[in-house]
Amino acid sequence: QLSEMLQQLSPEEIEVAARASYVYLKGKSTEKKGYHAKQYCLRYLRSKKNVDKAVMKLKETLAFRQEIKVDGIRTVFDDDNDNDNENGDGSSQPPEAEAEQAMAETEATAAAAEVLFKETMQRNLSSKHLYVQGYDRHGRSTFIFVPRNVKHHDAEWTIIEHVYTLERALACSKLQATAAAAAAATTTEAANTVT
Repeated sequence: QLSEMLQQLSPEEIEVAARASYVYLKGKSTEKKGYHAKQYCLRYLRSKKNVDKAVMKLKETLAFRQEIKVDGIRTVFDDDNDNDNENGDGSSQPPEAEAEQAMAETEATAAAAEVLFKETMQRNLSSKHLYVQGYDRHGRSTFIFVPRNVKHHDAEWTIIEHVYTLERALACSKLQATAAAAAAATTTEAANTVT
C-alpha cells in the first residue's frame, strides 16, 4: 500500500514529504530521500487506513507546507541561516557584471526579508504565549498555549507561530524517543554482558 501511495505523488511532493524530516532538510542524509518520504507517508496511511483518503490528505498537507514555507519557519533560528557574508566594499561592477549585481541585490533583499522575519518571529514568541516545555509520561513533548499572553492577533502570524511551535514539539518528541531507545539498548546490552 505504501508503494501505491508513493506512486501517486509527484517528484516535487516526494521532496516536500522528505523535507518534513529535519535530518533530510538540513542535508545530513540527502541520499535517503525515499526513506524520509516513506516515513512521512506512512503516518497518513496508518491514520486513514485507506490509500485514497491518505493520499488526498497527504497532498493537502504537502500543498499547505509549500504554501506557508514550513522549511523556512522551522529553520528561522538556525545558525546557518544567517547571511553575514556580504562584501560591502563599495566597489563598482564592470558592465558585464550587471546580471550578477542584480542577483546580488535580489539576494540582499531576500536576506533583509529573512532578518525581518526572524526579528518579528522572535518578538512575537517572546510573549511566551506559545512554547514547548517538558514531556508527558509517554515521552511526548508538551505544547503550551497561554491565550492571556497574546498581545496582538494577526491571522497569518498566528498560523506561522503555531506551525513553528508544533514543529519544535514534534522534533523534541522525536529526540526524546531516540534518547529513550538508545538508553533501552544500552540497558539491554549491559544486562546481556552481566549474564
